[in-house]
Amino acid sequence: MILNTEQLLAVSAWEPLIVMPSGPGSGKTRTLVERIARELFDGADHSRTVCLTFTNAGADELKT
Repeated sequence: MILNTEQLLAVSAWEPLIVMPSGPGSGKTRTLVERIARELFDGADHSRTVCLTFTNAGADELKT
């Protein structure tokens, strides 16, 4: 995925919890998906991974 600087910072952050307040169409869901994918690839326990999204479009993207 192509991410901007702020998205890359969120994806690569070591903190276990991040908050990404931003406007519509800014790539929040894309950033969450990329962060989760990288964590799982690095060996994170998928049964301990939680992702919340608050829009129908975001939920559909996560399902995909």
